[in-house]
Amino acid sequence: MGRRRARPPQARQSARQLHHPPLAPSTGPSLSPTTASPSISPTTPSPSTSPTTASPTTMQPTPPEPTTELIISGTTTFSGVTSGGRRHLTAASQSFVAGVETVLTTTSCSSDPLIQSCQATVMKINGEDVSSNNVRRRRLQSSTLLVEFKIVIQAVCSTMCENGSSVQQIANQVYNSVTGDLKNAIDSGNFVAALSATSAEVASLLATATASGNFDPVVIPLLSLISDWFPNWSGGSSTCLNDLDRAPTYMKLNRSYLEKSLDACCARYFSWAYDECAGQATASVDGWFPNWGGIAGSNSKCINDGNPPGYMRANVGQWLYSGFEACCRRYYGWDYNDCLVASSGGPITTTGSLEWYVHGEVCRQDCAEGSSSTCGGFAEPWNELFSSASACCENRLPWITNTVCEARSTNSAVTGSNLWFVDWTINKCVRDCDDASDQDCGGIANSWDHLHPSASACCQQLWYIERAECTRS
Repeated sequence: MGRRRARPPQARQSARQLHHPPLAPSTGPSLSPTTASPSISPTTPSPSTSPTTASPTTMQPTPPEPTTELIISGTTTFSGVTSGGRRHLTAASQSFVAGVETVLTTTSCSSDPLIQSCQATVMKINGEDVSSNNVRRRRLQSSTLLVEFKIVIQAVCSTMCENGSSVQQIANQVYNSVTGDLKNAIDSGNFVAALSATSAEVASLLATATASGNFDPVVIPLLSLISDWFPNWSGGSSTCLNDLDRAPTYMKLNRSYLEKSLDACCARYFSWAYDECAGQATASVDGWFPNWGGIAGSNSKCINDGNPPGYMRANVGQWLYSGFEACCRRYYGWDYNDCLVASSGGPITTTGSLEWYVHGEVCRQDCAEGSSSTCGGFAEPWNELFSSASACCENRLPWITNTVCEARSTNSAVTGSNLWFVDWTINKCVRDCDDASDQDCGGIANSWDHLHPSASACCQQLWYIERAECTRS
């Protein structure tokens, strides 16, 4: 290869000038933009005075109002539950539980201004803990769901949180408000409607369901923390107090009278009236009970104000009755009719049981005398009652022909059976009837007379008499 011939110095210089244009300005436009330096540098004037920072105003947060915890437990029974084509509760269990908790919370805790916060929790369904796997796997065995729940409430007690009696009053007010709202919603059907609206699964489950509710006494954990309770024997009430300034001197000097909780004090000194002592707001109990304390204006009286004494509440089945008639009969048998009048609130408006009892030689109905021709007045407690006049006659007046007794008891015409029997006073067979125009009628047969279907059959009993002489005709 030939060697490249070197360029002259002038050519090399020209090449450098093409690649590196001079810094000096030229009359042609510059290919690279340039930024001119400002002629005057900007200056920041110094402030005439130093800035001052004002001390911020301190905003003290408003302390929360003191509250006390209340716990209301209860049950809601859903009857007429349908499976919606599914035999498992699994599909609806979570939505059902969540729906019940939501509706319980919104229904019970929205109206009382004392309630600061509230949360309902479902504890069990048909006896099974909702947290167990059993309830998730359980098939719908019946058309009833028994839901056990607990509502935890924070109620405002302000400056009264240290006073047990005031806390109890607040608890009673909240309890009555909460249970009242729930009962109204359940009884009106709004509870089921609101629950059905929470999900399609629940709506299917409760498509034909109705609900009923029951509530336990309110529980107030705070009361167990307020110490030194004493029996208020001189205050005219069956209760305990924790205001030691009001305690008798002998109790202050001998602290063995004091208990560390309201519960312990009531249990020790007022066990016979525990609910009254504890001031517990209890659910209304449906039933009639004796007014032995005379608290309603009459001693011979049954009442159903929903608030029986604690010992009766503890055994409702033994003490309470569904109607005041049965209550009066049980507890005021010696003054039964006066009890009926007093318990009914005025003139007797009850119809009685309308069952039958012996009244002389007939049977009469258990109802106000004069209200019907068959009423014999209200039965006394010792009267045995029967469902019909016939049963009463048969069991209590067996020596009177049943048809006669029944006819006399019901004020109806006496009719015989038209069967034949022997009239031993004339040694002839006669018919069981009472018709003077019929010579074969021998009157109504007695209960001991043997009846025969025909004259010939009856005459066989008088075999020693000629057949032609056996009857009147």
